[in-house]
Amino acid sequence: MGKKDWGPTKLDLDGKLRALGLTPTDDIRQKIGELTYGECDDLAADLDRVADYQTAYTTLTSHWDRCTLKTKISQEEETWGDRCRAEARFNR
Repeated sequence: MGKKDWGPTKLDLDGKLRALGLTPTDDIRQKIGELTYGECDDLAADLDRVADYQTAYTTLTSHWDRCTLKTKISQEEETWGDRCRAEARFNR
């Protein structure tokens, strides 16, 4: 959220969300935090064309639903996010 030059138009993500009335709550920060650098760049490019709160929230949720950390990596429904959290606990 602190990076000020996302995407091809160098979008200030925090500023754009606030301008659309989408206050960065813990939930929103968590969703953005789970995006890879490239995924966040893509989100910024899409948000640059958004003009209202609902479309901004839908766009963010859509990107988060498709993010790498939510990708299933096993038949037991484990995701990359699950694996990363397990690795972080194991390697502490």
